[in-house]
Amino acid sequence: MKNFYQQVVKKNVFFLLGALWLFTIAFIIDNYWYSSSSAKYLRKNIENDIQVQEKDFDGLLKDTALLGRLVNQHYTGNELNTLTEKPYSVFLYSNDYGTPDLKFWNTQLVLPDNTLLEGSEINGLIKMRNGQYECIRREVTVGDNKKLLALALVMVRREYYLEFPNLKRGFVNYPQAEKSVNISVRQTDYPVKSITGKTLFYLQAKFISERENTNWLTLTLNIIAIILLLIIVHNAAHYFSVTYGYLKGILFLIGITEPAAI
Repeated sequence: MKNFYQQVVKKNVFFLLGALWLFTIAFIIDNYWYSSSSAKYLRKNIENDIQVQEKDFDGLLKDTALLGRLVNQHYTGNELNTLTEKPYSVFLYSNDYGTPDLKFWNTQLVLPDNTLLEGSEINGLIKMRNGQYECIRREVTVGDNKKLLALALVMVRREYYLEFPNLKRGFVNYPQAEKSVNISVRQTDYPVKSITGKTLFYLQAKFISERENTNWLTLTLNIIAIILLLIIVHNAAHYFSVTYGYLKGILFLIGITEPAAI
């Protein structure tokens, strides 16, 4: 056992450390550096952000008492502050006679045009002057059978006619995404869906390596690390062959390779 430690473990410790370091570096690159700008990572996180806001809006619509106070302008200061702090825009219209009349809004940054007030309930991507939004339109009945039209605009990507250092176009919460992906209406491998399961839009990777979904740097590091481990296995098998005969060396290799194959 002492000879094995001196002839194999001690002589191959740098190969082992090198393999471990390469695996660690590959993991960091794949999960923190490469992934933060990859289409797969961005699709998952942009979709999650949108769905969180959709669920919050659904929760707001269930509070019909609050909706009634909002359209009648009987809300409290705390209720108003809570609504103005939401990351999405809310618009409430009275809709008793089929003609929507705006009664409450929580933002001054955007205003839906009349085309968004027509038709049935929707979840869909729309383009406005200052960016791209998911538009959510719902019909709600509050006290005394009063009908409301509730509309939410969830900003997905900002756009500006003139850009400044603090006003740049880009995906909400993911400014680095602008360098990696585009919004596309054509089908790709990266659909962004609403909580209803409907595809809102697709992300199109800007780089060939992204479209091929291959991180060649991580793959190369992992291959080198595996080669280093194979060198260690070869040296250990050579030790057994020299010390105990070639059959022991073969049996050692079989013991290593068979579990790996399984």
